[in-house]
Amino acid sequence: FGFNSGVINQPRQAISKCDDTGSAAMEDPNCIPMDDWQWGIFVSIFLLGGVAGALPAGQLATWLGRRRVLLLNNVAFLVAGLLQAQASGRAQLYAGRLAAGLGAGVGTVVLPLYLAEVAPVRLRGSVGSLNQLLIVTGVLSSQLCGLFLSSRPAWRVLLGLTIVPSVLQIFALPLCEETPSWLASHGLLYDARKSLVALRGPQSSTASIDGELGDIFSAAGVSGVAAAASTRHADAQAAAEQGVYGSNGSSSALASAAAEQPLLGGEDVAARHTTSAAAAARRVTAWNLFSIRALRRPLFAAFMLQVAQQLSGINAAVYYSS
Repeated sequence: FGFNSGVINQPRQAISKCDDTGSAAMEDPNCIPMDDWQWGIFVSIFLLGGVAGALPAGQLATWLGRRRVLLLNNVAFLVAGLLQAQASGRAQLYAGRLAAGLGAGVGTVVLPLYLAEVAPVRLRGSVGSLNQLLIVTGVLSSQLCGLFLSSRPAWRVLLGLTIVPSVLQIFALPLCEETPSWLASHGLLYDARKSLVALRGPQSSTASIDGELGDIFSAAGVSGVAAAASTRHADAQAAAEQGVYGSNGSSSALASAAAEQPLLGGEDVAARHTTSAAAAARRVTAWNLFSIRALRRPLFAAFMLQVAQQLSGINAAVYYSS
């Protein structure tokens, strides 16, 4: 998001001012002529894409999972980088910039959600602040790259650099855990426990894992019956992996099969229905944000912070200061 926000600040002369060195420049394939209005569209269409990406992002993260949405979101940045780096006209530049905005909009919504749900409670605020720090670091890096790549045809490399972090994320995100909160909200209780254990590391005690998992289950509307079932399933899985059922091969195989079996007992099926009903009852609607005082006040505070940020003029500085 930060890199794509500031990347178009410096290369305008190289991209669009085709008559600055005489008539021969008009035939330069690395120059795409644009007047002030056309350049303004190129800059601001990024924000239009951001709105289009942000609006459905929350629902997509609920349906598909936070990690999966972030992984798929890299496609938008890959398309953006390729279109802008190989553009031969305004239409391709516009399309690439729009795709970059789409990816930025999705990431702006889903990434803070993912970070908040995987971070320990004591570090949640710091991790959220780190996200903001990295955004402005992206702006800074785009300005630094622009110092060396704001010429013809180097501007193509500059606009195409957004591909690099996308490729890195495509390989790195599959190694990351899905958030325990999302897994629990979809009834994947054993997977939620497994994810939390992986996130907190082997040094975490069982008591601390159970305590945090209890808070997650409670927030997701998981019943005590279902939570207990997940604990039993985890214990069985751990026993199977450690071979505590004895050295007899058939006994170990039976233990592993029992541990790997999904929670499909009558008690667990009822627990899943209880979980779904409780989650539905706890679901917050858009109207609740305005009708419930406890939600309306933080909503107003967040809204005013965003308004103040825009009125400060920082976007004009990021996009047009050079």
